[in-house]
Amino acid sequence: ISIWNKLNPNKLVNLSFLKKNSKYQNKLNIFLKKNKLNKKKLVTLTVRNSPFSKQCNTPKKLIVKIFNFLKKLNYNPLIINDNIYPINFDKEFKVLNSNDFLFRSQFYTYSILNISTSRGAGNLIITLPTNWIIFNFQKEGIKRYKFFKKLNNLNNNFSEFTMKFNDFNSIKKIILNFSKSNVRKQKI
Repeated sequence: ISIWNKLNPNKLVNLSFLKKNSKYQNKLNIFLKKNKLNKKKLVTLTVRNSPFSKQCNTPKKLIVKIFNFLKKLNYNPLIINDNIYPINFDKEFKVLNSNDFLFRSQFYTYSILNISTSRGAGNLIITLPTNWIIFNFQKEGIKRYKFFKKLNNLNNNFSEFTMKFNDFNSIKKIILNFSKSNVRKQKI
């Protein structure tokens, strides 16, 4: 736990724990095409629905609010469902249900933004050189999250976390900040 303060993010700037895997490229493209999702607008929204540490779960109402907000901003949100304890969503929502961890994780490497609770997928997402928002964040991992945030910022990627639990307004504010920064990057 104490190692995160000792690591120098500048020396690890090219660190990536997961890379795009050509083995899954075709399967991923078929899924995106079938669900009419544009890779350039893809935003993942990972659900946690575990019977353990329930306070870190993502309530369905919150996921629906975030999904609809992302749609209003012209993104293509994709819900990546909990693979062990999935939540049922109406057909209007784009949902990935898969027990194949590597296939699921490929969506994180291709999307323009990944949103997750701080447990499960959130622990993977912070290690990727991608844009991410983590919510339901707890103090125990703050040094690790701050380290990966610094590392991600060195790669000119957006990363933010909030300690407010299941608070749509704080997540919405961060999404709007991402949207503004993403527009600026596209203009450059």
